[in-house]
Amino acid sequence: MTRRLSLTSRLALTVAAITIASLLAAGGVIGLMVDAHFEELDSARLAGAGRGLCERLTRLASRPEVGPAWEEVRKGLDDGDDYAVALFDANGQALHVTSNIDFATVRRHADAIRAVRGRAPASFVWPGDGREYRAMAMRAPTAIPDTPYVFVALTLDMGMHSRFMEKFHQAIWICILLFGLVAGAMTWLAARRGMAPLRAIADKTRAIAVDRLGERLPVESVPSELASLAEAFNAMLAGLDASFHNLTNYSADIAHELRTPVGNLTTQTQVVLGQARTAAEYQELLRSNLCEYESMDRMISDMLLIAKVDNGLLASKREPVDLGGLLDALVERYRRPAEDKAVYLVRHGEGCVVGDAAMLKRAAANLVENAVRHTPRGGRISLVVEPLDDGGMRLIVENTGSAIAPEHLPRLFDRFYRGGQQNGCDGTGTGIGLAIVKSIAQAHGGSVSVSSANGVTAFVLALPPSAGMAPPTRQTAAVGRWD
Repeated sequence: MTRRLSLTSRLALTVAAITIASLLAAGGVIGLMVDAHFEELDSARLAGAGRGLCERLTRLASRPEVGPAWEEVRKGLDDGDDYAVALFDANGQALHVTSNIDFATVRRHADAIRAVRGRAPASFVWPGDGREYRAMAMRAPTAIPDTPYVFVALTLDMGMHSRFMEKFHQAIWICILLFGLVAGAMTWLAARRGMAPLRAIADKTRAIAVDRLGERLPVESVPSELASLAEAFNAMLAGLDASFHNLTNYSADIAHELRTPVGNLTTQTQVVLGQARTAAEYQELLRSNLCEYESMDRMISDMLLIAKVDNGLLASKREPVDLGGLLDALVERYRRPAEDKAVYLVRHGEGCVVGDAAMLKRAAANLVENAVRHTPRGGRISLVVEPLDDGGMRLIVENTGSAIAPEHLPRLFDRFYRGGQQNGCDGTGTGIGLAIVKSIAQAHGGSVSVSSANGVTAFVLALPPSAGMAPPTRQTAAVGRWD
């Protein structure tokens, strides 16, 4: 399998490539500037020598004087030996050609040279005899009767410049490669040193195990760029730690809650089987066992529901939910239990929210069932829908009866907590109903709270704004009373 390139190596290669590209661009610009400088110097030298030669040619009276005229001018130049000159008339006949230039080469450019008008020089480059020349052409008037003009081709050998530029380019390439390697190596060292905190985080992370979820990464000792990563990782560890402890406690609670009905089933069965029993006694055992089975079935179903809601596995629908109609249905559902206890059941208020109707009905039903169970005979239960200031709604289930002790209130929504009551077949519940209400409220972005004082206990289910849903037009409130 191909080994992946490390981030340090990638950074080093990138910097090296950028350095080489930058130096190449800089070297190209410098090369162009040097070429332009040489061209400017050569042009200035050629122009100076050409002006002197043209002035000398204007005073000539015969063709034989042309060659000595150049020699006179050349001796007056400090670098006269560097020049090559070809002088010819309008017909292309050579008047004077120095030994360091090939006249055949000059003739190939004769048309361009004869095209020169006036004394304005024309500068160009031509190749000849394996070398390159920088040339300047001009036309000089003379006093020679049959040669009114002399065409001048004045050249400088560019070999020295070419050799210099060749060495210059070699030096540039060597410097570029050297600087690229140095930049890459220094970047690799700097990046490796800079990545040390990240490697420390990785080592610390590898050392964290299930039994060490309480450990945290040292945020204060990492660079600012990695602080957010360390904080996010610590937050994840905190969540995992809390979830792991909750799972451990949840498992212990499940084992404890299931042990009671299983123990009851085992004890009752052993007692009955200890001696011969009548058919009526066996039927009583089966009825008792059925009650325990039903209790365990409710407990398991409730635990599965909580798990699905907490983990978003329950398929939910976003639809308008009429809270008033939902409570009306619950009034009809719990009419008989309330009648049996002679409990006043009152419902008023209207409102709509957007959510999962089945889940919200389950939450409200748990609250109403809890209220019916704990309201004494002749008591009162109020089911109220009220708007919130932020545009949301709240559903209040209020019942009379003994106040709940303050130490129990913070834990009422914990799973399997029943405030000292025992689970069984007496209708006290499994201790999961209020936990289901809390999970459903949180799944809808809301909350649930409880207060108990002066003989009145109130559960408040607060739901977020209803996304602009208008309340129903129904104005009447359902009120029930059973004596």
